[in-house]
Amino acid sequence: MPVSILLGVNKVLDKNSNVCYSTCMNISIYQLLASDTKEIFYIGKTNNPVRRLNEHVNESKRFRGRAPKKEQAVRDILSRNAEVIMNVIANCSDDWREVEKFHITSHQSNCTLTNVIDA
Repeated sequence: MPVSILLGVNKVLDKNSNVCYSTCMNISIYQLLASDTKEIFYIGKTNNPVRRLNEHVNESKRFRGRAPKKEQAVRDILSRNAEVIMNVIANCSDDWREVEKFHITSHQSNCTLTNVIDA
């Protein structure tokens, strides 16, 4: 399956966007990007990165229509024989919504994100 590279980090952002460390980090915030262009096209969250990466690829093949721009981006990457890469950028627990929102907001100015809901 054309998916690749899962990079883990121990960083957590607190409510003030300060980097801290936590022992209870069960939610991963991640970027999806293309292996050939390194262009980030999606920011998301998951408690199982391997499963979620495979779901993104499989959803794009089934044309589910829930996130058509993201699904099209995945199809475009695969059609170029490139891989979809998931890069874990933060791990968090109960505050995952704030952490995800922070990362979506910080990437919107320099990436064309396909997220359906803005931060």
